[in-house]
Amino acid sequence: MNSIRGRYNSIFLSMSTFKHFFGSSSDIFPDTAVVAPFIPVEKFSHNGHLVDTFKGKMYSGGIIERDAKRFAVISCRIGDRLVGDAILWLKGSPVKNIIFVGSCGGLNGSNIGDLLVCTAAFNGEGFTRYHCSEKQIEDILKEEALMRGDDKYTNKCADFICEHISRDMKVTEGEIFTIGSIAAETCENIKIISRHGFKGIEMELSAVYSASKISGIRAVGLLYVSDLPGEKAIGEELSQTEKKNHKRGLNEVVRLSTEFAAQ
Repeated sequence: MNSIRGRYNSIFLSMSTFKHFFGSSSDIFPDTAVVAPFIPVEKFSHNGHLVDTFKGKMYSGGIIERDAKRFAVISCRIGDRLVGDAILWLKGSPVKNIIFVGSCGGLNGSNIGDLLVCTAAFNGEGFTRYHCSEKQIEDILKEEALMRGDDKYTNKCADFICEHISRDMKVTEGEIFTIGSIAAETCENIKIISRHGFKGIEMELSAVYSASKISGIRAVGLLYVSDLPGEKAIGEELSQTEKKNHKRGLNEVVRLSTEFAAQ
């Protein structure tokens, strides 16, 4: 891992590259950043005061102040490469803590609206190997590819969430599977992934955890369950109760990540 870190040091310290991608110099960033692929910064600002914004060629967001503490919200769009690169570039910034906030498909008893604190993410990244190789999902799962978040930071986040989560909402700690293609979420693949005990499936977190290791940044993943692969087809209409739970899960993951970032 040290050799990998050394390989990237000159890139990390390029201020012109950072400004190109983020639209600002790195010194505007506080020590904590919420990284969110699809939740807009405005939603996080409802729980604090937006004091600055930035918009680069690839990443945008803002600086939010809450309870006299500032943290960044970075919008990176969906996909492992975009979020992984964002965290690599942050090595040259003051950011020391990453809270990744997103959604996942729920597995093994997870229901729409539930929250999941992710202890680890299996690296199932890579579109091509699902569709243009002879590898099957069983072959991928045999790889030693479990990427862990920062254990102490994860435990701290889990304790905070359990203490502050709204009544009648469920939070679980567990491992998730990061997949490289939505089209690869076939019923058969979902069944096999579920049998390995994963609590959810999504598209970024293994890259978050691997990039944070390289960058020397603590990272934790906090997700809400947005759908149930294997039970409901993508795009299938949710029931009124499921819609209510989905909205509540989204609002709760935003509120709790904001409060945790502002500690």
